Amino acid sequence: MYPCQCFKLLIYKTEEPHLQSVLKQDVRIFKYSMVDNVEVSEHKKWNSNGNNCLLKVLTPAGEIRDLPPFSKELIQKNEKEGLQRGKRDFDRIGKDVSPQAQLLFNSLDKTYRLRWESKDIRINELGIVIKSPYNPENCSGKDLAALERIKLLVAKINERIRSGELTL
Repeated sequence: MYPCQCFKLLIYKTEEPHLQSVLKQDVRIFKYSMVDNVEVSEHKKWNSNGNNCLLKVLTPAGEIRDLPPFSKELIQKNEKEGLQRGKRDFDRIGKDVSPQAQLLFNSLDKTYRLRWESKDIRINELGIVIKSPYNPENCSGKDLAALERIKLLVAKINERIRSGELTL
């Protein structure tokens, strides 16, 4: 067990391979601040999954638990999904747009698939573009029913922004 004060992590490693893993050692890393107490037993304990567990953790709620096993594949999958989510989130941030424009984008993005096209908001599935200053009269598109619906939504969202009901 190695407390790592510089990153506030607790790293635990066994000398034996994990039973359900191809890894040669079982290594677990978690936030130091999330651990209230560490108890190491002298003899091997087997948790309900049949995994060798020498470390018990007292959670902030006062429960004593075995550390759960992890898999390299799951960690890589979570990392990949996190990077994809981060890229999607980054692409949804407008460049050089006002906070009000970003609020409008964020609100409409809950219902429609949007993207920034320079400073314009584009709703691909409807073929509608909302140009600065992002008022109903700045909306354009060929589908008149969809255009009227978007104009109504833009007016309502802008009113909520002006009233202070919507903020970043």
